[in-house]
Amino acid sequence: MVDCISAAIGGNAAYDELMYTCRGTGALYFTSMWASSWKEMREERKKSRNFNENYLKDPRYSRVVKLDTGLSYDPDFHKNVRDFARTFDMEIIEVKGSVELAEKSYRTAKKGVVQHTLK
Repeated sequence: MVDCISAAIGGNAAYDELMYTCRGTGALYFTSMWASSWKEMREERKKSRNFNENYLKDPRYSRVVKLDTGLSYDPDFHKNVRDFARTFDMEIIEVKGSVELAEKSYRTAKKGVVQHTLK
């Protein structure tokens, strides 16, 4: 099973290696989508009675991993990650991602749909 972060960096083995690099330190993983909406999500969560972001200020969460997949649909990606890191006093770890795994999965799914339709 591959989640969105695994897909963005090339698979589960790459994800395991990245997590090992951050061993002992909590890390949050930001793609362009997450970086573009963290402020809005924070404001929405503040409306909840269960809102508590203290864990983000916990020194065990001291890194934000910026996953640059090469998809540049968010021109403020770098700024958004930097703002998050500054807000919660976190170090930024830059990782070059890939869309290759996502594209391969899409092609496989598309092929399966086409084959099913032709039956």
